[in-house]
Amino acid sequence: MSVLEQVIWAEKYRPHTVADCILPPRLKSFFQSIVDTGELPHLLIHGSPGTGKTSVAKAMCEQMGLVYYFTNGAKDRGIANVRENIAPFAGTIALNGKRKVVIIDEADGSTPDYQDALKSLIETYSRNCSFIFIANRAAKLIEPIHSRAANVEVRVMPDEKDQVV
Repeated sequence: MSVLEQVIWAEKYRPHTVADCILPPRLKSFFQSIVDTGELPHLLIHGSPGTGKTSVAKAMCEQMGLVYYFTNGAKDRGIANVRENIAPFAGTIALNGKRKVVIIDEADGSTPDYQDALKSLIETYSRNCSFIFIANRAAKLIEPIHSRAANVEVRVMPDEKDQVV
């Protein structure tokens, strides 16, 4: 299977609702409550690789009918990405009248300058745009990101191993 076929396969079978995500009940309930209220706060979702962080972020957006911009903070980590892509997206209103969302995957791989620029965007565009930061190591993100986003650790506790669905 080629790399392109693998990517397409992964996207085809990615969960499209929170209910489809494989998570402990407490986390599934938390994310589902966001969908149910229709209020998506700024989020910092962190945990080990492969725990469903990106899948649940995209699933919430899809389930809520929100337009999102997805970027990789480790690959597109320059200030140019913030100025040329993220800021123009966050600064406009969605055609469907709902909030827009910027999902920054691997945010812990971005530079402090990149993160600092995002801090300003959160403040400027919070009326119409939510930011979701996805990280393996939350400690690599600057404190102002932590203070502006709800912090959610995706981790299976020892007593939850049989409950993950």
